[in-house]
Amino acid sequence: MGCHASALLLIQDDAAQVTRCTIAPDIQKDTFLNKEIYALQAPALQSMIVNEEPIHYTNLTHPDDRPLAEAEWVGCFASTPLLVGHQVIGFICVGNRQGTPFNKEVTNHLQSFASYAAT
Repeated sequence: MGCHASALLLIQDDAAQVTRCTIAPDIQKDTFLNKEIYALQAPALQSMIVNEEPIHYTNLTHPDDRPLAEAEWVGCFASTPLLVGHQVIGFICVGNRQGTPFNKEVTNHLQSFASYAAT
């Protein structure tokens, strides 16, 4: 299982702004960055803000199931909040085409990187 896209979103005012994005060359960037700013009310982002815990979604076959509806190609999605103290300042997100979930090791790596990046 690979990662076909990764993004760093930082909270600015009442939205999460995509500040960095890496995406597989065969995926059109506009399918992922169709919308560069995401409302903090989005369920996936709200979950991380409230719980201060990573999230992951698998087998995303229906657009209503997707945390980022614009990314039609995403089959599996994981994200972790960037925390400074108990304040969420942003998110690190990864996605792949397969519906196979990211394993615990991937989530641990995301959390470790997020902890380091937020300091």
